[in-house]
Amino acid sequence: MGKSRFLQRLAAEAAQRWAVLLQALDHRNLLRDFPQPPDLTQEHMVELLAVAAGVAASSSPESTQRFLKAALHESGDIAVFVDGVDEICPSYKDKLVRLLEMLLETKVKLVWVSSRPEAELVLTKALRCATSSLRPFSQEEQKNHLCRHWSSVDPRNRPPAAFEALAAEMVAALHGAAGRGQRTLLDVPLHAQMAAEAYATQAAQALGTGVSLLPQSGISLYQLYRRFVERKRDLYERRFGLKDANFDNLPFADNFEEIHQNCAMLILVSDGTLNKVDSSPFKDYIVKKRHNLIKEKTGILWLGEDEMPHFLHYTFIEYFAARWLLENQEEAPEAVKEIWRSLLNRDVGVGVRHVLEHMLSDGLPLHRAALEGSEGALEAALEAGGDPDESDRFGRTALVQAASLGRADAVGALLAKGCDPGRRDALLGWTALRYASACGHLEAAERLLQGGADPNHFVTHNISIPDTVLKAAELGCSEIMDIILKKEKGRCVDIRFGINETPIMIATACGHKNTVNILLKYGADVTKKDFWKSQALHYAANGGNIEITKLLLDSKADPNARDIHGVTPLMRAAMSGDAQSTELLLERGADVNLKDVHNTTALRYVTGSGRLEIKKLLLENKADPNEGDGWGFTPLMRSAEDGDARSIVLLLKHGADVNQSNVFNSTALHYAAKNGHHEITKTLLESEADPNAASEWDETPLMMATAAGDAKSTKLLLEHGANVNRRNLHKRTALHYATTSGGNQITKLLLENKADPNAGNGWGFTPLMRSALDGDARSIELLLKHGADVNQSNVDNSTALHYAAKNGHHEITKTLLESEADPNAANEWGATPLMMATAAGDAKSTKLLLEHGANVNRRNQHKWTALHYATTSGRNQITKLLLGSQADPNAGDKDGVTPLMWAAESGDAPSTELLLEHGADVSRMDEEHWTALHYATSRNRHRVTKLLLESKADPNAVDRDGVTPRMWAAWVGDAQSTRIFLEHGAAVSQIDEEHWTVLSSAFSRSRNKIMKDLSESKMILTQ
Repeated sequence: MGKSRFLQRLAAEAAQRWAVLLQALDHRNLLRDFPQPPDLTQEHMVELLAVAAGVAASSSPESTQRFLKAALHESGDIAVFVDGVDEICPSYKDKLVRLLEMLLETKVKLVWVSSRPEAELVLTKALRCATSSLRPFSQEEQKNHLCRHWSSVDPRNRPPAAFEALAAEMVAALHGAAGRGQRTLLDVPLHAQMAAEAYATQAAQALGTGVSLLPQSGISLYQLYRRFVERKRDLYERRFGLKDANFDNLPFADNFEEIHQNCAMLILVSDGTLNKVDSSPFKDYIVKKRHNLIKEKTGILWLGEDEMPHFLHYTFIEYFAARWLLENQEEAPEAVKEIWRSLLNRDVGVGVRHVLEHMLSDGLPLHRAALEGSEGALEAALEAGGDPDESDRFGRTALVQAASLGRADAVGALLAKGCDPGRRDALLGWTALRYASACGHLEAAERLLQGGADPNHFVTHNISIPDTVLKAAELGCSEIMDIILKKEKGRCVDIRFGINETPIMIATACGHKNTVNILLKYGADVTKKDFWKSQALHYAANGGNIEITKLLLDSKADPNARDIHGVTPLMRAAMSGDAQSTELLLERGADVNLKDVHNTTALRYVTGSGRLEIKKLLLENKADPNEGDGWGFTPLMRSAEDGDARSIVLLLKHGADVNQSNVFNSTALHYAAKNGHHEITKTLLESEADPNAASEWDETPLMMATAAGDAKSTKLLLEHGANVNRRNLHKRTALHYATTSGGNQITKLLLENKADPNAGNGWGFTPLMRSALDGDARSIELLLKHGADVNQSNVDNSTALHYAAKNGHHEITKTLLESEADPNAANEWGATPLMMATAAGDAKSTKLLLEHGANVNRRNQHKWTALHYATTSGRNQITKLLLGSQADPNAGDKDGVTPLMWAAESGDAPSTELLLEHGADVSRMDEEHWTALHYATSRNRHRVTKLLLESKADPNAVDRDGVTPRMWAAWVGDAQSTRIFLEHGAAVSQIDEEHWTVLSSAFSRSRNKIMKDLSESKMILTQ
């Protein structure tokens, strides 16, 4: 049995495709011999699939491999199942993932990747290569599945109905996932399904019938398990290099169940408990071989005396252990009791107990509902007449079972139905409370105590007192806390946990009033401090529990205690919005004006949260409304910033200083104006707030309001006397802020209130320049209407027209020109608006400037004209405009470079053609004696080269170093230009100052095509 048979059947059922199982672990040698991922090819992928499919060893491997390639690249009718990716080493894994990626590049329609749940992160890359994925159940999942499908089956007669149901469930899940194209790991019981498949296969072989016709008896558990073990044995023989073993000759072959029961005891039970198990002929042998056990993810590999491997799967080990306990209750009662006690609170026995609980609950609906922890199922079972006093084979009622499993809700429901909490089980004579306490289920124990259980049955001898006290404090188990503190005589009442917290701090934080009462009853110290110096009262005030706060204050808790940050309980209560606790603390003497380490008072903590009731309480108890924090922020400032109008009124009523400033010299009015709270701005101004108060950057509330675009606050401030022309530290006025933010309504308001439109900031930048820069046409009109100087310049001699032209705002350019802006104004670098418009590629602005008298041949400090800017940036339309307006095509800059040279270098053939048509001198040289042809060939511009040569450019012109354009073409490898030169009769044997020729230039750079062209032209290499 194994995945191969199962997956092939699944493939056939799903899509009638050829199925290939690729077990990664079986192909380690092949993967080892393959190259690393960069060198892997499709042939390697086909080879791997051929080996996995057994094609490589077939009688006609070549034809079969051709069929495999056809299935991959043509029909796609193939399903590939990859297993064991998480078990191979990382270097092999990378190769396998790359091969899977190549597999997805074919027409393959189905690629599955299987792995254990814990390997999901490791398989991230591989999963991306899957069209769908599955994984076997984990150990815990297999136990749950085993319980669900096997627990109701008679151990001596196992009909296959449960297996068939499991198989149907599995196949349906996989088909559904394939249909949805699911790529994530799918939760399906693969191992359980393989077991079912093995069962069916064995039946078919035994009876000669189809797998769908299974008998109701005759197939033993031994036959099923044997096939499973054989598969694992083979795997471990390969992995550990163990010699072959004959399964039929194993020493315990005839005592299959007995040996597994004893192995289960060995693995799951301590030596002391194991000694109480009745002796068996194999017990001594197994104990003696304890060191031969090797634990693995899914089970135990046991090596016998002959070192033969015997795999014991955890699922079966736990099943056999549960069976042993169930069947030996009468034959070995003391052993069963000892083992049962050891399993109650041991992690290692969880699986055994889980399986046993299902077996014990078989046929008992109330017990099964309590086991599953479903309140609905429990209610249904009780309504259906379930007997709360009915016992399982261990003599346990449903209440005892629920308590032992920690099902607190089920315990509560059963107690409500009148279950007797004092009823004892038959196995250990324990009550439900004894089970709950022994297993550490405090919530269930608390419910039992509340339901009248005898507290003397709560045991503490086998539990950790500190852990139990901590848990009781967290869960609010006051009854249990009372029992423990009574037994311990209060010794652990102030025990410390975590960050030095005491039980009363934890119970307070969790809001458990009764538990706090119990702790106080046994003398809990309410003044103890945790790591952060917080006391229990801090926890109470933070949690908003008025009753616990009162309890602690009654027990002499200090209302003015400070934590490590100087925070008091009053500050915590105010911050959490607990008006009742705040009032109580004030009544008990809390100092309302105490400050924390940041100079913050309780009133400052609550400011900004809108808790008007608490603010009113604090102010009525003499809280100082003008006390600022470490930065001088007062409650009034914070409320103004947050827009809390009601708090503003309350604070002003209690004497808040409206003009008090913080360390930044800002007042509450600054914060109201800055954040657009015009109602608060109005309230503050009516309370005589200074509208001209300046911050440390000399910013006024008016500037803040205009920057925020708040027209209402701006109007209010102007009406209350705000100075419209006041300047800040950088000489900016409110009008600068308005034009920066684009607030036309505010700009109009300011200008109507005599704002100076020509005020320049520290760099001479005026509001008109800012509006021109930002393209704000409406503000431009307003500013010009109110007397803005259109030709005013800043510190670098730029005017508003420069900024409009530079940023492509042609409508504003038009408005400024119509208002008599100077089109020839030059900035400190000699640049005119025309130059800026051409550099920006703005044809409309360029045309407007030319129409209004811009000097087309004006030069900047580098002797550039507008035509230089146009040809540099490849603006053909603008080049045409400038040439049509008599721009000089032969104007050279300070280095003698002309527009034609710039166009040639940038490869701008249309501009080159335009310049030539308008009289550009093709033979003009710059300071280095370069012509336009030099510029074109040095940049591989063969189209421009052809144009220039057709316009009689000299192909043999030499620069200062004797280099010709032809040599440049050979040097840069421009074969087309080389051919054009040859067609135009360029000298090929010309020598530069370093004795280089055209051919030597081409040869030095391995320009084979050029050398071929030159050789065909009978070029002779000159040394």
